[in-house]
Amino acid sequence: MQREQRFLAALVRVTSYELDGRALTLLAGDDAVARFTAEQARGV
Repeated sequence: MQREQRFLAALVRVTSYELDGRALTLLAGDDAVARFTAEQARGV
């Protein structure tokens, strides 16, 4: 539950995002708040 609360608090701070290939970075000003990387689906 604490992890979820920290994640939601970080989302509130997001002001922009960067998309670079398979990576999505959520930004608060110039600071990276979260990074997500897509993996290629297996068996496709």
